[in-house]
Amino acid sequence: MQYIIEQEIDIRNSYLIYDDHMELVYLARSNVGWGYALELMRPNGKTVAELRKPHPLAFAAMDIYVKGIKIGRTKLSWSILAKEKYKVSGLDWYVENDSFDWDFDIWSNNHEHLASIKKEF
Repeated sequence: MQYIIEQEIDIRNSYLIYDDHMELVYLARSNVGWGYALELMRPNGKTVAELRKPHPLAFAAMDIYVKGIKIGRTKLSWSILAKEKYKVSGLDWYVENDSFDWDFDIWSNNHEHLASIKKEF
């Protein structure tokens, strides 16, 4: 599965997320303030998940919530020459990306490719 992200032109840092067939599947809105949160919603506005920093100084960790229940945490596990790898505890996933672009790949701990996320500018 591949997802394509396009940034909306607004002051809320909103993103539109499309599937392989260019159908809108999610909206993502970030809230930058004392803490940082990212809300993932269906096109009808129903929240699917939230990512929140556990505290304002946590630079490389975010807690994942579904229906208000914490189900996992992302944490930067390593970064070498602009290649980053994030461990997603609770889901047994990891995410890899190249810091020079916005392309991400999501993998299971069994090395099964789950999804690709590409940002289009």
